[in-house]
Amino acid sequence: ILSDGTIVTLYGHRKPPLPGEGRGGGPRGVLAARTPLPTANYWLDVINSTDGGQSWNPAVHIGDYWMNRPRSESAVIPDLAVDPGSPQFKNRLYVVWSDFRTGRLQVMLSYSSDKGKTWSPEQVISDDTANTDALVNGPDDVTPTVAVNKDGIVAVQWYDRRDFPNNIGWN
Repeated sequence: ILSDGTIVTLYGHRKPPLPGEGRGGGPRGVLAARTPLPTANYWLDVINSTDGGQSWNPAVHIGDYWMNRPRSESAVIPDLAVDPGSPQFKNRLYVVWSDFRTGRLQVMLSYSSDKGKTWSPEQVISDDTANTDALVNGPDDVTPTVAVNKDGIVAVQWYDRRDFPNNIGWN
């Protein structure tokens, strides 16, 4: 909730399947987890309400989203935070998510300085390097969350698997 009472909510939604993929949008299960995605398969958007949720304004596109649910089923949920009132960044919105565009899950970030009307280009913020066999063993960085304190300091945390060759454990 922004300082003026505007409610902002984040969601991802699946793009229509490419020709030949069928209704399900391509392979699922283990094969999908270890198959590079040729293009983004989801979009990330926000919507807002200025009347307490009675009505919603049109969606604003944040960016493309390469989601690989079979790779880490529940660990791909994006997260949204707002600066609650720091002098420099009041109402700046931050979004983080795990993204599979490089063949492994990496944490991405985008922000909006105008209450969600426009968004910065997404960038990778996880700082580990890919294993030789990244499609099999990542490391995958999953379950990112973001928070902002009253001084405008942004904190992002996630399950970091760089020290786990089996890509199962995390720090």
